[in-house]
Amino acid sequence: MSVGLLSKYIDDLIAGDEQDIERYLQTLPAGAQDLLPLLLTARAAYKAIQAIEVDDHRASESREQARQTMADTVGADDGAEPPASPPPRRQR
Repeated sequence: MSVGLLSKYIDDLIAGDEQDIERYLQTLPAGAQDLLPLLLTARAAYKAIQAIEVDDHRASESREQARQTMADTVGADDGAEPPASPPPRRQR
């Protein structure tokens, strides 16, 4: 159940619907001591990611460079067939 609660907290963070951490902990009192550091870490990581400013121009250049490198690599294989797609991942 604590994994589900952590997942809900992260989903709420992303959606902008974060409640007070105490409210989440109250729904699982037996696991609160173990869950608190996970919730705090998730919140800190999310806030750190939100603080990163992306330079759209540099991101576009990086994507284009990656595409070109991939095209050059694929083009250098002398017409060989591209590898087959990997099989779908098994769900747990």
